[in-house]
Amino acid sequence: MEFPWWLWIAVGIPVLIVSGIAKLYLFIAIGLAFIIIGISKLVYEFILAPRKVEQQAKAVEHRRRNVRYCPRCHVTLKPGVSACQVCGMKLH
Repeated sequence: MEFPWWLWIAVGIPVLIVSGIAKLYLFIAIGLAFIIIGISKLVYEFILAPRKVEQQAKAVEHRRRNVRYCPRCHVTLKPGVSACQVCGMKLH
């Protein structure tokens, strides 16, 4: 199960505050770690992940432009063929 970024931060802040008051240094570090994990997940979700989706969309569009179709039967043609493999129509 993967926890959302806001949950990491929401748990980390109270742990950090309560641990700071009680001077529990190990738990202060754990609270900071939770906050850092939450912030890194936030950055990934809103900055890095959209870039990856955008790059994938560009790659799909590029592949779509390079695809040829038979004018007679509309089958997708393999690159470099000189005739349709389904209907046999000669291609220019």
